[in-house]
Amino acid sequence: MKKYLIIILAIILFIMMYAIFIIYHGNLKNDSITDSSILPIENALEIKNYNLFSSNAVSISDLDRINNIYYKKISNYEEYQIYKNKFADILDMTIADFENTFMIITYTENVSASHLVPYKIDIRDNTLYLGMEKNFSKNQNNAQSSIILPKEANVDNTIIYQCIDFTFPTDTYADITSLPEDYPLEQAQKDFCYISYKDGQVYNDDILTSFLDAVNHNEDYYIRMIRYSSDNQTIITDVYYSSENQVFYVCQDGSRAFPQTTFNYYTFTSLEKRFYNSFTNRPVYYLTDETQYDFVLYTD
Repeated sequence: MKKYLIIILAIILFIMMYAIFIIYHGNLKNDSITDSSILPIENALEIKNYNLFSSNAVSISDLDRINNIYYKKISNYEEYQIYKNKFADILDMTIADFENTFMIITYTENVSASHLVPYKIDIRDNTLYLGMEKNFSKNQNNAQSSIILPKEANVDNTIIYQCIDFTFPTDTYADITSLPEDYPLEQAQKDFCYISYKDGQVYNDDILTSFLDAVNHNEDYYIRMIRYSSDNQTIITDVYYSSENQVFYVCQDGSRAFPQTTFNYYTFTSLEKRFYNSFTNRPVYYLTDETQYDFVLYTD
């Protein structure tokens, strides 16, 4: 009997040790999820809170600027008090809040960046990317934003840009963000881009014709347009017309132009031929959104 009791106790002890082993390694695995070396930190970040506030007394002299968006990153309570006195309606924060979070204030004065609300954040290469979506229904009065973000997002570099809820396909063109900095005319021609060159010459004109025909017949079409200017600036614009939504999704890369911008994404509701370029005698087309922002397509 004593022999059987020892065996039973040994079995119970083995089961307990095995359970402890499983629980320990399960917790270890869960703890690793927030480790950026295991899972990219952008998957663990979220916008903690934001609000929209109005102000007629914004001074842009002490604000940073990118992509026609002014902003201020506030990392401590002392600095926060200064801006809270200027803009009483920004989010409330305490000294303790700054232990785990920080604030960004955004301000816009250009119609191209009007009616923005925070949409998404991620971190790559020690850079915070804050995507702002143009949303007229949420920000009808074109108010400014105060945003509270997790401390992990307070890295050395900040890029605030416009984004949309759309992913461009890669079966027609390579991802625009993957293009080399030096993107020569010859390669753009091979890639079937519509090209407006600095000497007034146009290349792959049939692609623009196909795009316009598709829009007129309400058919999906994706076109990449490149403008090589006389002062050696290059602007790349992707336009995808969605027949289902009857809108134009646009991404423009101004990283090879001055003033330099990053990738910005837009949604437009209409396409219109406005006038003819007197030098090339070619039509110039504009896209327009619900805020009446006019976006020129370099078709001339």
